[in-house]
Amino acid sequence: MHISAIPAALALAALSASTASATMIKMYIVQQVVPIVTTTLITDDGDAHNYGYFLDGCKKNYDFVQEICIDSARSRAHIFWTNQPGRKYCFVQTKNRSQICASGPGTNTVRCIDIEYTAAPCTW
Repeated sequence: MHISAIPAALALAALSASTASATMIKMYIVQQVVPIVTTTLITDDGDAHNYGYFLDGCKKNYDFVQEICIDSARSRAHIFWTNQPGRKYCFVQTKNRSQICASGPGTNTVRCIDIEYTAAPCTW
C-alpha cells in the first residue's frame, strides 16, 4: 500500500507544480505624444508574460489564462485560470508611481508611470 501512495504523491506534486498563479500584474506607461504601455503578468514561478498595450478590459493571450481583466478606473483586476474555471483571483492596485523620466527642449517632457496590482480578496 505504501508503494502505490508514492506515485500518487509524485503525480500530485507534478500537477500542483504546473499550476500557475499570479503574484503580480505590472503596468508601465510612458506618456508622450504616442503613449507606450506595457502590461506584464508575473506568475508565481517568476516568469513574465507580456500583454503589450493593455490598460483596461479583458484579454486572453496565453493558454493557461482563461481571462485577465483590468479595471483601471477602479484600481483593480482579476484573472480566471484555464485549469480552475469559475474561480476568480482578484488584485488591487498597490503602487502608482509617476515621475518625469525624460525631457527635451520646450515643453517636451516625458512622464513614466509604474503601476502594480497585487493579490487581494475578491470583494466585487
